[in-house]
Amino acid sequence: MPDSLPPYKVRVSNRTRSIGLKVSHEEGLVITVPRSFDIRLLPSILNEKRGWIERAMRKLTESPPPPAIMPEQIDVRLRNETWKVVYIFEERKTTTLTEKPHHVLIIKGNTRSKLVVKRLIKTWIRKRAEELLPDWLDSISQKIDIYAQGLSIRDQRTRWGSCSPQNAISLNQKLILLPPQLVEYVIIHELCHTQVHSHSKKFWSRVANYLPDYQARRKLLREYEKKIPW
Repeated sequence: MPDSLPPYKVRVSNRTRSIGLKVSHEEGLVITVPRSFDIRLLPSILNEKRGWIERAMRKLTESPPPPAIMPEQIDVRLRNETWKVVYIFEERKTTTLTEKPHHVLIIKGNTRSKLVVKRLIKTWIRKRAEELLPDWLDSISQKIDIYAQGLSIRDQRTRWGSCSPQNAISLNQKLILLPPQLVEYVIIHELCHTQVHSHSKKFWSRVANYLPDYQARRKLLREYEKKIPW
């Protein structure tokens, strides 16, 4: 990699078919490539894009970063919990997140870094999701008598859930930020996919059998997608 180009991060995506370049104050230069891409070709491609990269980085350094907007609270709607977030800035190497009584989260350290704070909060949300979602899946599975072949909890960017060809279910950790009726819809949706691996009429008929109001829930879910940052 030529020295004149800045450090960069590479993300491999199953959903993209072309190479994408993006620069930001938070992450610098990020290159997104398809999973089938031969990574050995990347240096020559970046060299071809040198002009665009230099202009984008120059424009980035000339403009101040946007002010970091940190959440003052986190609403775990699945449990009707509201956690207050308190920030304490300290000059130290590590930044920590600690749970306190009465639903208080203390973030102490480099709280001026939006990226650091975001990583800590996402880790906390994942922990809560791992505590809550398996029981929800078990309960709903028993209720409708449909069972998955496994469960994983992920920080998916654009999906609330998915079902693999082997009938293993993946649930988005941010589901805990949704009301219970929407979490129920997502889980039943994915459990029905273990029987019908498509969005055919047969699939939606099966969902409607367990949730006659599923269309209203889908509509409400889209509204919440605008409120919860991906």
